[in-house]
Amino acid sequence: MIDILYTSMRSSNTHDFIQKLVASGIPPERVSRLETPEQTVSRPFVLFTASYCGRDDEGMFHPVLSKWFKAMPEWHRLCRGTVVSGNMQFGKRFGIAGRTLQQQHNIPRLHSFELKGQPKDVRLVMSGMTQMFGAYV
Repeated sequence: MIDILYTSMRSSNTHDFIQKLVASGIPPERVSRLETPEQTVSRPFVLFTASYCGRDDEGMFHPVLSKWFKAMPEWHRLCRGTVVSGNMQFGKRFGIAGRTLQQQHNIPRLHSFELKGQPKDVRLVMSGMTQMFGAYV
């Protein structure tokens, strides 16, 4: 089994997607909202996070995630991939969080979905994680 860590911004899109995964069979005890870098990570995990646009029309994501990965070697060692939300209106910046973490930290991007995700996104993530990491239920 693998844990799910997630960040969620004001829109709560990522949180809402996580709730859909839990409703689809991911055990809630395997899910944690990432609040601070001091959070202990001791098991392999997939990181769910959001992308958003900054004031200068640059693609951005949770502002400190990259710093946390640099400061916390166990995160690097245990992170198996990212699943990223975004808005298609961002154009080429859609899903920038996943691309940035992949480029800066060599963490695979497993899936990107728009806003709160569609039922097909939930199915793809559930199926992909089950194939990669084993059954959840």
